[in-house]
Amino acid sequence: MSKGQKALLLIDAISDHYVDHGAFVAMVTGLLAAVYRLTTPNTAIWLSVKCFVPVEVRSKVAIKDWDKMEARACYLGWSRNGDLFELLSRRFHHALVKTGQLLASASFLDAFGSVLPLSLVNRQGHAEWTIDYLVRHTQSKPRELIFLVKTLLQEAQKRRVGEISNALIVEVVHHTTLSFVRGILAAYQDVYPNANYWIQTLHGDRNIMTCTELRQRLKRAQKYFSEDDRTMDVVNYLIDMGVIGVVKQRESCGQVMRVLAEFKYVADDEVLVLGDEEVVVHPLFYKQFFVKAETNTIVQPATALWRAQLPSLASSAKGTG
Repeated sequence: MSKGQKALLLIDAISDHYVDHGAFVAMVTGLLAAVYRLTTPNTAIWLSVKCFVPVEVRSKVAIKDWDKMEARACYLGWSRNGDLFELLSRRFHHALVKTGQLLASASFLDAFGSVLPLSLVNRQGHAEWTIDYLVRHTQSKPRELIFLVKTLLQEAQKRRVGEISNALIVEVVHHTTLSFVRGILAAYQDVYPNANYWIQTLHGDRNIMTCTELRQRLKRAQKYFSEDDRTMDVVNYLIDMGVIGVVKQRESCGQVMRVLAEFKYVADDEVLVLGDEEVVVHPLFYKQFFVKAETNTIVQPATALWRAQLPSLASSAKGTG
């Protein structure tokens, strides 16, 4: 590093899967204390440190100067489809302007529509916003969405098609979900090594059920429970993984019922099942585990769905597959 230059130290990829493990919390506590000591006014002249930690750790760590650290903290969340829509649109806008395919004054909506159709028709034959369709086949992580769109663009290039069609989006999305599911199971392998067997109990069942019905199904995998686990514990483990969500609202949209469900990865607080609420399987897991989607329903994570910059769906939907 030359004299006068400033170094940037990024600390990332700290998973939230182990927030209940004492050793993990102790490690993060020590890390945050070290980061705080590095970010003094003297070191700030030549060093900038950015440390990304799961928000769940906040209630677990005990650091003497936490209040001072809190003043420097920024909370980053991707719980709204609008945030993810803007993320993609900004990337499209930058690339299209750079290559001369779009004017710099064009809106993000124009940029998105230049790459992907604003709306599509899903496999059940119902129209929905493309951004909603893409997001509900991820766990709302930017990297998943970017990977999904990148795969779409690569597949379109491979097939030498100039325009990404409705049918291509549906095909690629359903193929890509399999790799997302494998990634989720791998990420939780150390914490929930038998998760695959638990989810297999849903094979052939419908995607929406009561908590009691879910517990009855999970009894089929009881030999894969830990010694002290009850079926309700396993329900909570599946909620923790984002496999199961809690139904919060049903919205009738013409011939379609939109089922809004709260999943842990977009919830502000813990997702709790207090009684015999309706629960739902995340759409990501339908294909690999042969879960049957309820007819004429769309399961959507209960995020702050964003419509401010989008035209009406009725005038925009023109998918064909």
